[in-house]
Amino acid sequence: MTFIPEALDVDKLARSIRGEDERREVLRLCIVMALADGEYAPSEARAIGAIATAFDVHSTELQQIFDALARR
Repeated sequence: MTFIPEALDVDKLARSIRGEDERREVLRLCIVMALADGEYAPSEARAIGAIATAFDVHSTELQQIFDALARR
């Protein structure tokens, strides 16, 4: 996320995206982007974890989403 000119406001994101399905799709897209270069950097994991927390997605479910995408 270094190319973004300002820090991501995860609370604002959570207020904007309210549906459970939409929130999980945002998390899937974030993970796909994080894995695009073949490396899941700790900073990417922290950012996605913060989004998941703001979305009220438990770490176990986030791991399941990640595992499903990483197997592709």
